[in-house]
Amino acid sequence: AAGVGSDNIVPVCMERSVEMVVALLGIVHAGAAWLPLDPELPTTRLAFLIEDADAKVTLTQAQWLSRLPVGHQAWTLDALPQASA
Repeated sequence: AAGVGSDNIVPVCMERSVEMVVALLGIVHAGAAWLPLDPELPTTRLAFLIEDADAKVTLTQAQWLSRLPVGHQAWTLDALPQASA
């Protein structure tokens, strides 16, 4: 949905979790590469890495959203609606 393809890098700014595994599988399925980002890095360093990767979207968790650059498209995987059984 974000237009990510084989020529893209998708930064992943998350703690290790089930959501992170889902994010990595989705990135691989889209044919893209992922860039692991430590959420504890300084915000200026995170902004530089995201800009340098020319990322269309960054995958993160809601608790780390405020550490990402303003105006950059970020998807929070733990805030997505859950499918009902």
